[in-house]
Amino acid sequence: MSVIGMIAAFLLVKESRPTWVRERTFGKTSHKAKLNTDNNAQDDESVELGNGVRFSSPPSRNLYRFGLQHIVNQLRSFRLLWITRYDRHGNLQKSARINPLILLSVGFLMMLSGIGAGSCIVVYGTFMFHWDNHTIGLIMSTGMLSRAAALMFINPFLNKYLLRKFTKQTHKVDTIDRINIGVALVSETLGMCVIVFAGATNWFYVISVVTAMGALGGPAFQSCLLKYNEKPEQNGEFFGLLSMLGSVVMMIAPVGFLGIYSATLEFNPVFVFEFCVGIYIACGVAMVFLRS
Repeated sequence: MSVIGMIAAFLLVKESRPTWVRERTFGKTSHKAKLNTDNNAQDDESVELGNGVRFSSPPSRNLYRFGLQHIVNQLRSFRLLWITRYDRHGNLQKSARINPLILLSVGFLMMLSGIGAGSCIVVYGTFMFHWDNHTIGLIMSTGMLSRAAALMFINPFLNKYLLRKFTKQTHKVDTIDRINIGVALVSETLGMCVIVFAGATNWFYVISVVTAMGALGGPAFQSCLLKYNEKPEQNGEFFGLLSMLGSVVMMIAPVGFLGIYSATLEFNPVFVFEFCVGIYIACGVAMVFLRS
């Protein structure tokens, strides 16, 4: 239906701009295309040095020829994660370089574990407790509603209370950030532990509520990482990089964790959830190394 709608829009919807505006735009576009073609032709010419040595066009220009420039531009965004910040004495702040890497690793490990475990819960419940579509829908709905409620109602009151007790920092990780991330880690860890020992379907409704506070982790991590971005004009590129990394995690997490589940199903059906507990504990240990 989407494809049919797009085709109908292209064929039936009239152009909203007057004819003279379209002709002027087309003229400018054609002129720019001609300039780019001339520049590329000059760039592709080899350069001759004094000793008769000739060099072909640089590899960076050849990237356009092979259609790789878009990929290279995406990879260049990773430089935003290598923070260079100096204190008032001109010394490099190592904490500004180490903390974002720790936060990024912990955040995506939690995301990896959460998505991977979520994919395995349905298969595990169907295998152990013979869930049907109705039960799966109820459990998933309970989990999503609980997380939404935690973000909409609990998170604002929690942050308001923490702001009364602690000072909010704008350029580094503060106590409020640590508490939010800690609450998310504890919530997710408890949820995985309950799954390991759960003996009935009703426990999974409890798990959906217990892990609701894990939703506080995502906004907290993004807020912390944004504090270390020294170029506010590049916030869009920064969030685009985080979204790209998140998409990669969402692609590999279900495949990887379902592979672990299928490989360990015969001797320990809950091994994948124990593995998630280990990941969360490792994330908690990593958070200890955050520098002020």
